[in-house]
Amino acid sequence: MTIKTLSIDYSYQRLVQTMMAGIILLIGLYVYFVTAIVWDAANREKVLSQADELASDVSTLETQYVNLSGKVTLDSARVLGFIETSNQSGFALAHPNLTPNN
Repeated sequence: MTIKTLSIDYSYQRLVQTMMAGIILLIGLYVYFVTAIVWDAANREKVLSQADELASDVSTLETQYVNLSGKVTLDSARVLGFIETSNQSGFALAHPNLTPNN
């Protein structure tokens, strides 16, 4: 009879230990996932801020490009060594005898 009582107490104790381990595991997982969510949200804000800065840089560069492309004329291209061709390939060709340093 005492053997039966000991096995019931042992089973109950084992069940309580298993439940406590499960609860501790769930709490640990909860803390981990909440921390991961907060970390990812902070990184998202950082990435969005960087994207805004890059968009601003692109806008500035586009403005500079438009301003500089307006200054390119046929005379300035000839000064740089470009010549007109009858070939309608869509590519700009430089005179073969000129080097970039000329």
